Formats: sequence, structure tokens, C-alpha cells
Amino acid sequence: MRGKKDEVHAIYFGDGATSSNGFHSGLNWAAVFKLACVFVCVDNGWAISVSSSKQTAAKSYADKALAYGMPGEDVDGNDVLAVHAAMTKAVERARAGKGPSLVVLKTYRMLGHSSSDDPTKYRDAKELAYWEARDPIEGFEKKLLAAKIIAKGERAKIEAELVIEIDAEIHKQEAAPKMPLKTLVEDVYAEVPLHLRKQYNQFHAIAERLGEATPGDGAFPL
Repeated sequence: MRGKKDEVHAIYFGDGATSSNGFHSGLNWAAVFKLACVFVCVDNGWAISVSSSKQTAAKSYADKALAYGMPGEDVDGNDVLAVHAAMTKAVERARAGKGPSLVVLKTYRMLGHSSSDDPTKYRDAKELAYWEARDPIEGFEKKLLAAKIIAKGERAKIEAELVIEIDAEIHKQEAAPKMPLKTLVEDVYAEVPLHLRKQYNQFHAIAERLGEATPGDGAFPL
């Protein structure tokens, strides 16, 4: 509400988040005040091991937008151009002062939820094969080649350049000095409240005992 006139915020979350209180109160609040934002649900089929079908009885997550007085749209999340078109429409609507939209990107999580997750325990290999054939990068490359926007082999060159850029940034960040421990509680409140100061002091005492605390970082005396 305090943002610049043309400022629009996109809020990204997964299909599992639609089962949380924050999703419903967030959509309701934004719609009531016609906030300039776009809610983007990345529906990849699974919230850890819980399938989309067990998250909702609705035919589509986009249907949930109707209850809060905003448009909702299902989009092929593996189609780059379709996603761009849907987001452009939603952003323009928000920028025109007409309020938020819900955009649902239908896609798939190819790997596990985390490195400790074994998705073979709860999903079918046939499902994985179906989505492998719909890889968004492969599909977009074919469109760009057909339109003669890129030449054959150019994707590999771009990927190699990006790997070098990302690797250089990783080394830069790894060499950067550690953040002070006090930043754990300094990034939300203008003045750190008592309960966070207590938590921080307890954490600092443990870190100091283990030799991981930064000297002089006991920043919040009680």
C-alpha cells in the first residue's frame, strides 16, 4: 500500500501452502484492499509426500480465488510463453488498481522434496516419465529453434556461461566474512523485543560454549 504507483508484488508458494491459514487470510486481505499483487501457486503435484488430490477437493486451486473476489487462472507451468502471458495479464490488472489475481502454474517436481526424501516410496514411475517428456527447458528450446531465435548448440553455450557465472558467485560468497549472529533477530523489528533478546542470548551462550560465537557479539544485555 505504501509502494510506488506502478509497483506490483508477486507472492510465490506451493500447492501445500494452500492448506495453511496464511493462504486464505492473505488472499482475503489483498482482495478487500485491492492490493497490487499476484499470488502464484506453483502446483508441482506434491507437498513433500502429500499429493495435490489430498490437499483439496476442488477441481482446481484456481477455483479458490472466486471465494475472495479475484480472478484465478490455471496455466501450463511448463510452457514459458503461457506463464509469461498469464503473469503479464495479472500484473497489468494489479497495476491498474483492480486488485490481486491467483495464477496456478501446473508443473511437476522431478526430484525429491529434499536430499533426504525418497519419492519412489509414494509416487509412480509412470507419473515421472509422463512429466519428463514435458520438460519446460526442452520445450522452450524447440520453440526458439523453430522460430530461428537461437541456433542449434546455442543452449549448451548459454548453460556453460551460466555455470561459470554461478560458480564465481558461489566462491565470492563463500569467501565473504560471516554475518554477525545478532542479525538473526535484527531484520524485522525496529527495536528487538524482549522475547527475541532472550532467545538470542541463549543461542549466543550455546554458540560461545561450542566456540562458534563471534567475539563481542553479546549485543543484547538484559
